[in-house]
Amino acid sequence: MFEDVRSVIFCVALSVYDLYGAHAPGSNKPLMSRMLQSMDCLRLQSGNHAFETPFVLVLNKYDIFEEKISKSPLVFCECFSGFSLRTNHNNQSLAQLACYYMAMKLTDFYFHHQLQALCLSCESARSANC
Repeated sequence: MFEDVRSVIFCVALSVYDLYGAHAPGSNKPLMSRMLQSMDCLRLQSGNHAFETPFVLVLNKYDIFEEKISKSPLVFCECFSGFSLRTNHNNQSLAQLACYYMAMKLTDFYFHHQLQALCLSCESARSANC
């Protein structure tokens, strides 16, 4: 079915790290963050044998993420609870540090699930360069 597919591009909005999805009708499961929902979907798709091809993860909406990261800490998303701001000598912004942390965390977690590429821009969305 997907024989001619050379790669799969999967987009996840950086800005949803602190948002939670709605319950499914009749479900009593706890709310799951939208970031975790997206990553769970990626895990399921990348593990699907129909896609024996590289996955490219694109983290977008950096401009929105950049605005909200100072007001809503990254640790609100349970999968990024280990993030702590460390001083650095590169004058990187909080958004750049958090974006890098998220990229590394997601790469480590999905390395075992055929995620073979990570495309990420820590620039503003208007000048994204992968």
